[in-house]
Amino acid sequence: MGQRLAPVLAVCFMGRIEGPVPERNPSMYCRYINDCFVTSTQSEMDECFRIMNEQSQYIKLFREVPRDGWLPYLNTQVKVSSGVASVKWYRKTSSKNILLHATSSHPQAVRRVVVSNMLRTATSVCTVPTFGL
Repeated sequence: MGQRLAPVLAVCFMGRIEGPVPERNPSMYCRYINDCFVTSTQSEMDECFRIMNEQSQYIKLFREVPRDGWLPYLNTQVKVSSGVASVKWYRKTSSKNILLHATSSHPQAVRRVVVSNMLRTATSVCTVPTFGL
């Protein structure tokens, strides 16, 4: 009891929508719940995007545009150059940057773990030094 159904439904629904894309053999395709990451030629990317948006009348996907060569994906930014992927930490501009208030009623250990987990995640996923976490 108490489990949220929305993430499970999103995974199932996206599994159906993404079905034809891996068959096109993009250089890389991965997905986390409803966030997809595809690397391919521009024409193949356009075709994959068109195919995915034709799979359901109820959902329309959109694409992020790289800024200065960096493409946001989840809490990272990815840049592929000469076949090598570089990853750095990313925070959406809409993010309020609030994890857990320092004076919350949570135990001190929980407050410490929230910060240490964020730092551990940043250092484990980043291949490029990132300042201003």
